[in-house]
Amino acid sequence: MDNWVFCEYICARDRSDHQEWYVNLTSAAQAHFDSRLMYIQALTKIQRPHWAPLTRDGKGLVEVRFQTENIQHRAIACMGHYVVDDGSLSDHVIFLGGLIEKGEKFPKGALDKMQRRKKDLIKTKNYKPLQN
Repeated sequence: MDNWVFCEYICARDRSDHQEWYVNLTSAAQAHFDSRLMYIQALTKIQRPHWAPLTRDGKGLVEVRFQTENIQHRAIACMGHYVVDDGSLSDHVIFLGGLIEKGEKFPKGALDKMQRRKKDLIKTKNYKPLQN
């Protein structure tokens, strides 16, 4: 059984910011992200260095970390616990979008944007299974 269910947040305009980020990655970066998710799928808890909880402005969010072609990519997500069809509890990782980290810093306002997406997700519960 998989330990995590990967999903993506769908905004009011019926689009996925995560998917827009993903399709703009190079093919090498897409392959690296996909392999990172397969690796994470085998983990039973969040642990560095491949994914980590964020702090300060990112409190309540997690990042999937990977580097391709000297670029520090970060896919930002939040966690959710939901009852699935068979009545069992499932851990969902819901991707809100992605960004590039430069010098251990995110672009200005990026985490605020992710927090707004998380609040909207909690309110609307608008997400679907990840389509990578």
